[in-house]
Amino acid sequence: MIAPAPNLSEVLSKVQHVELRALRALDSTRAGHFRSVFLGHGMEFDQVREYVPGDDVRHMDWSATARTGRPFVKVHVEERDLCVLIALDVSPSSEFGTVGSTKREQMAELAAVLAFAALRGDDRVGLVLFGEDVELTIPPGRGRAHVLRIVQAILAHRSRSASTRIAPALAHLRQVYARRAAVFLISDFFTAEPDDELDQALRVAGLQHEVVAIRCTDPLE
Repeated sequence: MIAPAPNLSEVLSKVQHVELRALRALDSTRAGHFRSVFLGHGMEFDQVREYVPGDDVRHMDWSATARTGRPFVKVHVEERDLCVLIALDVSPSSEFGTVGSTKREQMAELAAVLAFAALRGDDRVGLVLFGEDVELTIPPGRGRAHVLRIVQAILAHRSRSASTRIAPALAHLRQVYARRAAVFLISDFFTAEPDDELDQALRVAGLQHEVVAIRCTDPLE
């Protein structure tokens, strides 16, 4: 089904519904899985120390090791101010749905779960909505009201695009958010761009940010 543009009361009702479902998911026995997606993100260098058995060899400092002749590792600590960015596809295909809700509504619920999980960790959350290009941005912020603003924006936005292009959205994230962030890219990945162009954009974005790609589809697709 292709959903018509909702009025304000419909959007607010859906926002409340999404909030309840997202909080219920976080309070369930699976809450640890949602919070675990942030582990490993937002790590900053702290110090170099000598290797001890059990250290992760991926953290070896090969320069110090070669210079001293003894194995050394880099120690990182979790940043206190992690920035979570949700980049969400609002192209026309997101309005498709055959199981009682559209993909847009499913993506809004997923974004709410991620945003509330970040909120519980006192992390900042921002939003980028895109189709063929970036159509709306909400700067990173904290608080329940901020998360609900993000959910409302996802549900209420009417796309100006005819198709999806992910590379421009990733380029926007690299240009606007210089500091390393956890980026959740949510889309059905039905794009108008060649696979090699998208792969290259994802690789380049991954050099600057921690990118997690999440595909949302309908059973009929």
